[in-house]
Amino acid sequence: MKIINRYIASEFLKAFGFILLSLGAISFIVDFVTRVNSFLSQNASAEQVLTHFLWQLPFLVSMIIPASSLLAVLVVFTVMSRNNEIIALKAGGVSVAALVKPLMIIALAISLIHAFLNGFLAPYGLKQAQSVTNQVQKRQDMLAFKSDGIWYKDGEAIYNFTFYDAQKVELRGVSVFVFDKDFNITTRLQAPMAYWRDGGWVMRDVTMVSFTGRDFPLLEKRSEHGLTLKEKPQDFVLVQSDTSLMTLTEIQRYAKHLLKAGTQAGMYLTELHGKIAFSLVNLILVIIGAVFSITFGREGGVAGNIGIGIGIGFSYWVVFAIASSAGKSGYIPPVLAAWSANILFGLLALWLLKRVKT
Repeated sequence: MKIINRYIASEFLKAFGFILLSLGAISFIVDFVTRVNSFLSQNASAEQVLTHFLWQLPFLVSMIIPASSLLAVLVVFTVMSRNNEIIALKAGGVSVAALVKPLMIIALAISLIHAFLNGFLAPYGLKQAQSVTNQVQKRQDMLAFKSDGIWYKDGEAIYNFTFYDAQKVELRGVSVFVFDKDFNITTRLQAPMAYWRDGGWVMRDVTMVSFTGRDFPLLEKRSEHGLTLKEKPQDFVLVQSDTSLMTLTEIQRYAKHLLKAGTQAGMYLTELHGKIAFSLVNLILVIIGAVFSITFGREGGVAGNIGIGIGIGFSYWVVFAIASSAGKSGYIPPVLAAWSANILFGLLALWLLKRVKT
């Protein structure tokens, strides 16, 4: 049995590697062709263009790993079925569960690697790629989204906002630090919120502390105070919603930060669990693909089963996307939203595995 397990594992890994490289190359070429003109129009150097697209690779790879796992198992067992190897193994007393077992172990290992890639390396790579883009466009990274909120630097002032409420068009947890030329703090302003009025931001219930060189700072309360920000509401929507640039740790910290501040964090909790759930789908898709190709491999052929595999993968992505959207909008709990597709397809995998003839 060890020889059979090694054979199946070897064939799967070879198919997985080939498919991963092929899909990765196609994704890289498509991404390069569709976006390279924007770099060339900005007179970007060859080094900047290459660096940008290389930093994009971890994200591209993380997106195609589940599809590669599914297609690899479909190819391996379909070819084995057409070569009568599956029939021979069954005649020798080898069950379908035993055939799938080594691939389940490999799929679990792939899922763990995928989780690290999707949760940490891909976001870091996207940040570096965005930094290169900003260099090409000669634009500073003025708005920065971190685990403790949104940070913004403009002139001699640094701004921090806990959260942007897109529905109410309000900035929550506003802090402003004003410095002199020697980077000594001169003024600090704090307000629970700032709202958009007549094309500008206005802080409400402001506490202003002035450091004028005296022994004690000067404290002043104001009902309203203008906030000199160039950014408009849509700018904060973009920077706050782009969780692809955040690692799992950063999303978790920011979600806790929002909950502590009494703000809804469903969007970020859904994204947190979704990144993990998406990584573990490799195991589920391998089981479904294996059982399907073992059962119908001789009838459908390689091309036909690959088409079925694409349909299975697309179906999972549709369910995952719809559930995630519902979770981010607050219609269903974040955990259920992130894991519902895995639960549904996991039950389908177990049902298929139980029904298949051994």
